[in-house]
Amino acid sequence: LFTVEIPDGRFLACRDPGALFAQLSPGRAAALDAHYARIGYAGPREDYVNSGVMVMERRSWPALAEQCMEMTRRVGQNLFHPDQDVLNLAVGDRCLRISSRWNFPGFLIGSPAEGAIAPRIYHFMSNPRPWLYAVAPWGKIWLDPYDQFLRDHPALAALKPVRPLEPTLRYHLQQSIKMVTEYGPVGRLREAAPELDV
Repeated sequence: LFTVEIPDGRFLACRDPGALFAQLSPGRAAALDAHYARIGYAGPREDYVNSGVMVMERRSWPALAEQCMEMTRRVGQNLFHPDQDVLNLAVGDRCLRISSRWNFPGFLIGSPAEGAIAPRIYHFMSNPRPWLYAVAPWGKIWLDPYDQFLRDHPALAALKPVRPLEPTLRYHLQQSIKMVTEYGPVGRLREAAPELDV
């Protein structure tokens, strides 16, 4: 990923998984389309990129960043995902989309997509996060490093999240249901082909 040649004036990012979720139901598609219409995004659903992992060529990025800043000054207060929406609105046409193996949604851990894509970077892009609860699909194995870090650095113990029983049980139930109703079906879908194979 760090040795790929990026054409001048371009950057790399992965498609946002929202387009896959939109395939699950007309309601999800309508909600996503309404969001895009509200912010003024007119591109195809599958071309909207996630800002979690981006790679840019340092000489080109200042000009692209300035376009993003100008867009933020114009429409920033009207956005739901400010950094991501601005990126897509201002310079989305300059993006070369790469495989989601470089920005794999944490909620698809254990799904068929994980085996098919062989993720290199996991992105926990929705709640709950693994440092809060050891819930499906990631479980205890992803929570343990955070807890171990806090044990190794007792001065930071105040940062340990409080995990009350009721929300913990609610998240367990919620995530178990989503594994069947959302994450499993989305994990069987295939994203659009990358524009740059890395």
